[in-house]
Amino acid sequence: MGLEALLLLMTSIVISAILAHKLGVSSALFEVIAGVLIGLFFPTFFYEVEWLRIFADIGLVFLMFVAGMEVSAKMLVSDLKTNLSLGIASFIVPFLTMYGFAMLFFKEKAFVLALATSSTAVGVTYLALENSELIKDKSAQNILAAAMINDVISLLAMSIWLYVILYEVELVSFIQLILVVIAVALSTHFARVYGNRFTMTLFGIEVHELDIKIACALACFLAIAVEFLGAHAAIGAFLAGLIIETEEEIHGKRLLNKVKQIGFGFFIPIFFVYVGILIAKFGIDINQILWMIIFAFIAILSRMIPLALIIFVNNVNFRNALAFAASTTPRLSVALALTMAILEAGILPGFILNIIVGIALITTCLAPVLTDKLHKKSA
Repeated sequence: MGLEALLLLMTSIVISAILAHKLGVSSALFEVIAGVLIGLFFPTFFYEVEWLRIFADIGLVFLMFVAGMEVSAKMLVSDLKTNLSLGIASFIVPFLTMYGFAMLFFKEKAFVLALATSSTAVGVTYLALENSELIKDKSAQNILAAAMINDVISLLAMSIWLYVILYEVELVSFIQLILVVIAVALSTHFARVYGNRFTMTLFGIEVHELDIKIACALACFLAIAVEFLGAHAAIGAFLAGLIIETEEEIHGKRLLNKVKQIGFGFFIPIFFVYVGILIAKFGIDINQILWMIIFAFIAILSRMIPLALIIFVNNVNFRNALAFAASTTPRLSVALALTMAILEAGILPGFILNIIVGIALITTCLAPVLTDKLHKKSA
């Protein structure tokens, strides 16, 4: 089944990419749909192919690694007060809104549902701003910084709840984790700087492949280290991405692009297909689709209102403020990472997984459209 499954998988990924390009939406949507179809019509694909889960885990690591690399320390501190207020508001208001509404129908799982859908997707937010040409506005930097802060808060909240409160992981383990991160950060910095200096001296050229190898090794090392200490590997990959600075130099941008090419070219699509296969495994019905739409609507509104008001106070046109806020509504990488971590903990029922994935896909598809439409109306 190995080669046949790989052929089926890659064919579905390529078709998904073509459809996404033609329709101008995220390829993740079609990759998840492809996974659902594979799970329904080729159930042995899930049960008999051992490498699928391994590749999906690697895809999740790459997804969170890229998310961490997209966080710019300079951007975060450039206007710290505004960025913090936007970032905190973009997490707290959706979380409380989703939690309050979910308590009416899913009491025991309301906290999980609210936590997993309070994150954002920095990459999708950037594309939405770029496509609508709002990226040229000075407020775009605040929005991107707020999205970064939102993702960091989401991962921190999940870590505290899942591993400290639920699993009762000792504080010593987290201190060990901090020491590991510091050690790896220092070693990575010196490896990048002096490794390239060595190759320049020895060969007279800058070997960029060294950087990509160090970066991938760092992501794997921290993912394994964090998992060994009791947390989820995705958190380690995100931390690894935070450590690597990609803003200061052209070489850093090149490194980020190479990591994206490796991740989105193969492993990350496999992760999305795997999510679709899980949905097929748990089953989906019309009621779940209805809940997806309802919660997606709530997720969008709860994110737009506080951000639009805060930006409007800073003398931004109100409709442009709504456009900026709409760009922060997508949930994708962090939301799915949180969901998979909670699912692996054995405390997330299948129908909640389906609802969260549905929210992530709906908001990811609608965010660029809403941002563009609102901006055009204000032009």
